[in-house]
Amino acid sequence: MSTTHAAAILLEALFGTAPHHLYLEIRPLQPGGGVVDRLFIPLRQLQRHGFDQALPIHLDGQANIYFGVLPRLCKGGTAADAAIATCLWVDEIRKPWPEGLPQPSALVETSTGKYQAYWFLTEPSHDLESLQDLNRRLAGVLGGDNVWDRARIMRLPGFLNVKPEHPEHPRARLLEIHHERRFTLGQLEAALPPISEKEGNQGSDGHRYRTATGCSSPAPL
Repeated sequence: MSTTHAAAILLEALFGTAPHHLYLEIRPLQPGGGVVDRLFIPLRQLQRHGFDQALPIHLDGQANIYFGVLPRLCKGGTAADAAIATCLWVDEIRKPWPEGLPQPSALVETSTGKYQAYWFLTEPSHDLESLQDLNRRLAGVLGGDNVWDRARIMRLPGFLNVKPEHPEHPRARLLEIHHERRFTLGQLEAALPPISEKEGNQGSDGHRYRTATGCSSPAPL
């Protein structure tokens, strides 16, 4: 399916060949933090009819639009609902790019001077413990935020950033995407230094985005 919306381009690159029985979570958050019009969409539907169907265009400028970086087993957004990994990621990159670290598959500017990066995997991985470890190591190398957890949601490009700290409401932009730039977990592990003891003891702030909804208590579409 061809698409021109930046969010759909990124989503198709991440989930276009993922197992079709899984779900994509779209979680719009109002500027004050409340969830509105949350969606869990079967990947089967999006792979067949196009990832534009996942985009809540009507909420552009009214809510911050996020997605679950890992596809969900069911209609839930907790760590237990995360199914597989199709990428690694880092948020709020601040450091210069270090020598030896592979260039990312996709780069998103979420607001002026703030970036997210994704490294697409050659094939989906069920090794979510290794994923989280490598995400922590990426954040340590690039000075990113502590957003390594498997339940993570990330901002979608193409939508306005309406956080109160950004009164100018910049539009998140997909700056680069390289569909052919894919890696194994082993390749990325070899390129990353281990995390320090201090970094390893830090918790994720991802809990503020999680809910009690899980596979045992499906959320309505």
